[in-house]
Amino acid sequence: DRQKTSANQLFPHFPVAGPLVLRCPRTGEAAIDFSGQLDDLELLDESSLSKKNCSTGELLAKKLSSDAPEQKNLEWPRAMPENKEDFNKPGFFPLADNNRYVGILHADINNLGLITRKLFFELKEQNVDNTTFIKEYRKFSDIIDHTVIQAAKEAVAAVVLQLNNIATDYPIRPLVLAGDDTSFILRGDIAILFTQTFLEQLEIISKDKLAQLNKKYKSLPEHFTACAGIAFVKASQPFFQAYCLAESLCQTAKKHSTLARTGALVPSSLAWHRVTTSLIEEYPEILDKELTLSDEGNKQRIILSMNPYFLGDSSHTKPQLDDLLELQDWMQNITRQHNGAVRELLGLLYENRVTAEQRFRRWNTLMTDRHKNKHSDFFSIINRLTGHKIPHPITEIKLTDLMVGGKKGRKTPLADAHALIMVARQ
Repeated sequence: DRQKTSANQLFPHFPVAGPLVLRCPRTGEAAIDFSGQLDDLELLDESSLSKKNCSTGELLAKKLSSDAPEQKNLEWPRAMPENKEDFNKPGFFPLADNNRYVGILHADINNLGLITRKLFFELKEQNVDNTTFIKEYRKFSDIIDHTVIQAAKEAVAAVVLQLNNIATDYPIRPLVLAGDDTSFILRGDIAILFTQTFLEQLEIISKDKLAQLNKKYKSLPEHFTACAGIAFVKASQPFFQAYCLAESLCQTAKKHSTLARTGALVPSSLAWHRVTTSLIEEYPEILDKELTLSDEGNKQRIILSMNPYFLGDSSHTKPQLDDLLELQDWMQNITRQHNGAVRELLGLLYENRVTAEQRFRRWNTLMTDRHKNKHSDFFSIINRLTGHKIPHPITEIKLTDLMVGGKKGRKTPLADAHALIMVARQ
């Protein structure tokens, strides 16, 4: 009873900060020490000083560093640029001149808690001694840690180091890289490809690392899978809200992946959202308020997203990320002059569906006359994303034929592809 009562009581923090006392900006508590030089001073309160004194591990970003020649002259950014003078300066996050979008990524291994419990009960059934129990659990824990770090390294090498416009700092900053949780800040135009590479490499690397333990324990999966969420925001927008959105998107992906499970493994998937409002909410609220068009007469609701997008062959009946990227490429490069028509079409869906249908038929006719072969590719991609065949001939296709029905409404991938174009624009 005393413990329950004390949990609701306020206790004073010492030392008490008077009106003339400097405060630690990280916590707001009274500063008792400082670190750094005079021109780069960091005030520390009691808890911050204790953490600093006890810290003996390497910097988080150093886990991703290697001896590769292309990495030796690069630094990990420490701050976001506040004005144009900060662009391309050492220590600042390298943003594109005309695109200040960053991606806040959060990823999480699927069903790790359940896997850990199964391993626990299997070890218990084998009546192993405490030393062996701890040793085997340590092996499993190390596999998780090494897999995540190695997958992140592979993604950095395959995506980040292949960019031609890196000057002094990486366009990426790790925030969490421990256990099954992973969080990054990335430049907007590389966030999707980096995440895709990370999720794919996590499956490949974990399969190799789990091979030995799989010979001894039936409770372990063949390999790990993971889900991820990316919140695309401008660099000046509140980080905490963006991070909460990324976690919410990750949970959305995990929920859909669990429902899409057909075998022993939960498929990997990715959900994301480009923030275009001043208020950043969690994804279920965004989906309901911003991306769902309400009923119009007796017509079914339209949802302007097909989140999440899946990776791998285990979920071939669900929308695949590779197909969405192909649709983005089609809209961005193959028929760039018609991207404005798609943007106009999406805007009309909010206003009047009849007008949107008329505008689509006009666009469809023009595309058929001018780019018949390329236009057929467009419908082929839509077929794969929606999972149903579009009726022929092409000239008779309706706007609703580009959507797939669901419990909450008809979904279309057009807005997702258009948003990716805006994020990747230089």
